[in-house]
Amino acid sequence: MKASTHKNTTVVVFTFLIMMLIGFVGNLRGVLLPAIKQNLSISYTSFGLLIFITGIGYMIAVMAGGIISDKLGHRKVFIFAFMLVTMGIAGIAYTGSFPVLVVTMTLLYMGLGSFDVAVNTLAPRLFVANTAVMMNIMHLFFGVGSSASPKIASWLMAGEVSWNLIYTFSLIMIAAAFVLFLFCPLNLGSASVRPAEKASLTSLLANKKVWLLIGVLGFCEATEVGFTSWFINFLQVERGLDAGSSAQYMFYFFLAYVIGRVLGGHIAERVGYIRTVAASVSIVAILFACGLFLGAGWEILFSLMGPFISVMFPTMIALIAKEFRQGAGSVMGIILTSAGLICMFTNSLIGKLNDSMGVFAGFAAILAYAMLILVFLGVLSRYLAAEKRVRIHTMPSSPCEEY
Repeated sequence: MKASTHKNTTVVVFTFLIMMLIGFVGNLRGVLLPAIKQNLSISYTSFGLLIFITGIGYMIAVMAGGIISDKLGHRKVFIFAFMLVTMGIAGIAYTGSFPVLVVTMTLLYMGLGSFDVAVNTLAPRLFVANTAVMMNIMHLFFGVGSSASPKIASWLMAGEVSWNLIYTFSLIMIAAAFVLFLFCPLNLGSASVRPAEKASLTSLLANKKVWLLIGVLGFCEATEVGFTSWFINFLQVERGLDAGSSAQYMFYFFLAYVIGRVLGGHIAERVGYIRTVAASVSIVAILFACGLFLGAGWEILFSLMGPFISVMFPTMIALIAKEFRQGAGSVMGIILTSAGLICMFTNSLIGKLNDSMGVFAGFAAILAYAMLILVFLGVLSRYLAAEKRVRIHTMPSSPCEEY
């Protein structure tokens, strides 16, 4: 029992550190956008293209990682992730042109995608009880890394450290995670999925519930990633704030984000997963609209969105884990990949709108993405309610069979 507890604790600490790494490295791009744009003389459309291409790499890694984790185990996915992230960051350090940046950052995001699917498919096996609480706590560390990202980046830029060298500071966190990985037993997720637990790709793609979950999760990602990628640029270009002030608002956002991750899971377990996400999205939409249309001086409203945005993604992941207990890696891979494609296209659209209609119009698109979450969530809620009614009517009479 003690050995098992120690093993689980080691794996939990490792997953928390990986989530912190994903948050820190993944959010550097948005913080450094103005510096990258100026240094490489690229347009907003080009930056949107960068998000699009790196998103493709991210999604390929997520899809492949989900399948590999089911067939060969999580350890191989983590090894692959460490290799890609290290190569990507090393390449970015010497980047001097936009094409090279696209290649190296794609490698980086493929590594982050591999980490993402490996952690999110391993976690449900660790957190069987109070899934929403533990998933939110795990994703809390994503918020910790994300909140540290703008503060550290702005501090380094103030010290005249170039934007591409700032990425190399994350190698410290990567090295720490790798050392822990060497001593981390992952046999919880290393065994192949038993045949009885497998869900075929055809059956998953034919399942309406899968597509509704993709719609909800996709626009949750589009809202969160769109905001974190373009917020600082919006503050500097549209509101005229300097780098330090804009980074401060991002820091406040992620600080509130962390608070949401601490409390959100407990609320979701009490109120219900879908109700929690629906309420959070509604508040996000109201705060975003007020911050956008009230004008200068109301930027703090964007930061106050943090706790509500933070709840959306991990709560939906917890819902997926409960709805699909068979072949969790493949299911998660399909949903995360497809949702990521939505996120990729929507953020590319923001870049186009920034160039064609102005930064205000591009940033405003995020409000439309939040509203689409509510649309998909409403349809999903009705579908799950109907599915539950069918299950109740067809429930086996034997008390030994599990509902």
